[in-house]
Amino acid sequence: MQAVLALLEALADVLTPIFKFIVWIWPIKIYWLHDGQRGVICTFGKVRRKNAERGPGITVAWPFEEMTTTQAKGLYLDIDDQEVVLMDGRLLTVNGAMWYNIVNVQKAVLELKNREGPMSGVFLDRLRKYTRKLTWEALVDGDDLIIELVDKLNKRFNSHGIVVYEILMTDCRLDDVQMYCDTIEETVDKLIDFCNEKLNRSFWFSKEKEVEKCVSI
Repeated sequence: MQAVLALLEALADVLTPIFKFIVWIWPIKIYWLHDGQRGVICTFGKVRRKNAERGPGITVAWPFEEMTTTQAKGLYLDIDDQEVVLMDGRLLTVNGAMWYNIVNVQKAVLELKNREGPMSGVFLDRLRKYTRKLTWEALVDGDDLIIELVDKLNKRFNSHGIVVYEILMTDCRLDDVQMYCDTIEETVDKLIDFCNEKLNRSFWFSKEKEVEKCVSI
């Protein structure tokens, strides 16, 4: 049985290039793109038509032409955890997500290899630059960071046929060591305030006793 499977795999490796060549030189090829998909027609591996971009619908390609298709709307990119430093010196761990569309398949798919890697890198670089100017409260409560990130990313990626329309900060938490240090510092401050309050009360209590003795004399 294993010998038969190995023979079939070898036969498939031989027939696949032949099948692709037959499809490539076939007189007429019909492509059907669904909503949210886009494609670009290439001739001999290069975009030669003036209107090579195709949207949803039926497209006819001629001999020696082939279409590269991709999902163009509602694309989602998950951003890995990243540690950033805030303006007040706190160490923060953040991750997020990015929603974007492809408006030019030639630039986003053919000319840009592995677009998710550069997009994630640019997002994290911009995030690190902006968080240096923010405090913890401003980062959690404000939406200005998200708006500025979307604007900067679009300026960077519009030339590559990509439009970012929403960014989500899915997680935003203090570093564990930083959180423990803040908790200890807060506890120490409360303990100091408590001790000072007790000492002040005892001091004024002793003063009141001395005044009462003087009055009685």
